[in-house]
Amino acid sequence: MNARRIFLAGLLAGLEDPMSLRLMIRVTTFVAVLVSVTSAWATVVSDWNAVALTEVRLSKSLRNGPPMVARALAIAHTCMYDAWAAYDEFAVATTDVTGTRRRPPKERTDANKAKAISFAAYRCLRNLYPDGELLPPLAQPSVRLKAMLVNQGYCDSDKKCDPDENNCQTFDPRKADQPAAACIGIIAAQAVIDARRDDGSNQYGDLAPVPCGPVNYPWTPVTVTQLGGESPDPELQLLEPLPCLGPRGTQTGPYADYDDLAADYRHYVPSNPLMGFCSPLLAVCPASDDYINPLLPWPYVVDPNHWQPLVFSTHARQTFVAAHWERVTSFALTGGLLDSSADQFDDILTIPPPDCEKNSGQYQKDVDDIIQFSKDLDTGRKLIVEYWADGPSSELPPGHWGLFAQFVSQRDNHTIDQDAKMFFAMHNASFDAGIVAWHIKRKYNGVRPITAVRFTKQG
Repeated sequence: MNARRIFLAGLLAGLEDPMSLRLMIRVTTFVAVLVSVTSAWATVVSDWNAVALTEVRLSKSLRNGPPMVARALAIAHTCMYDAWAAYDEFAVATTDVTGTRRRPPKERTDANKAKAISFAAYRCLRNLYPDGELLPPLAQPSVRLKAMLVNQGYCDSDKKCDPDENNCQTFDPRKADQPAAACIGIIAAQAVIDARRDDGSNQYGDLAPVPCGPVNYPWTPVTVTQLGGESPDPELQLLEPLPCLGPRGTQTGPYADYDDLAADYRHYVPSNPLMGFCSPLLAVCPASDDYINPLLPWPYVVDPNHWQPLVFSTHARQTFVAAHWERVTSFALTGGLLDSSADQFDDILTIPPPDCEKNSGQYQKDVDDIIQFSKDLDTGRKLIVEYWADGPSSELPPGHWGLFAQFVSQRDNHTIDQDAKMFFAMHNASFDAGIVAWHIKRKYNGVRPITAVRFTKQG
């Protein structure tokens, strides 16, 4: 299809000067490469997956970590699947188990399926990626998404669509004599959005915010002497202010961690204070950051068994992404013992991370292995690292699976029906895997390699 190629033009909408144009071109370079190799038989589902990945790349620094991306893609393709299901004889939509939206046989055409899927994707992505979050010169999501509908022929050049979203409020899917496809898509998407409104992800940032102020770290302060040899130091007071970082910080805003006292859930507090940004070539790393206690010796490790946030060269402070994610309602997980079902695979991990004090030899060996592996990186390993590092403007690991699915769709010449089901199943599986992975991540709260290396090597 030409839709993706034309969609690039929509990405540039709203840019008014050459400098802005050049910036947008740089931002969308990867998308352009993807579009240029798109085969003529890419389905509308695959097209909208590419559009969703574009929004992921452009908004990564604002609201996206891997679990949030997995959820967003799962929701987007659930919206598309539910819209498609209305035009299938047997498929059951996740939000319409009785089939009230199912269309009569004469309407079950690829054209109607494509239109319903497109409007469902548009409505869903407008919710997941609202306007007002990207700084100029980037066009707002609504501009890009509406441009896709225009280029598909569903809206005119003035971006007026028939039917308009508001016209679907009075649409009755049980009446077969109404033009249905667009409204079916919008209604299906809204039903999925509503079903996910209170799923524990805190997409809207309205769950109980974490209070700002000093935090008493519940560990005995120590002075590091050598591996496995720590002496208590009562003079070290680890009272650090918990910063209120605003709409994209740890404490407030979409997808922020929160407290749920009724469920005895408390927000995540790191075991270690921030590790300041410092060149490894420096003998001493100054504790210049406001949130690093200057009394704690470099590398500012209180508990060498657990995770430590970093301070980057830009002075940005790292947070534990999606610390609350084990509380998110899954797609298909069952049988959990906690408030969520994320713990059902806990017994699979039979070898917990080594304890620095109890297994100092194993801990040291692991550190030495990391250092040796880093020294022996060849070109192939470096490329793998760079690929999965997912730097700026990447689609993150959940998005990689979308690219893989696009490839499979084109390789096997999928139909709309096949893609509606494949992307739906694949992205929801990724979503559930993210819930379990982040539950394990928080449960073990494992030390990151840079902390272990600098701790054992004294910086």
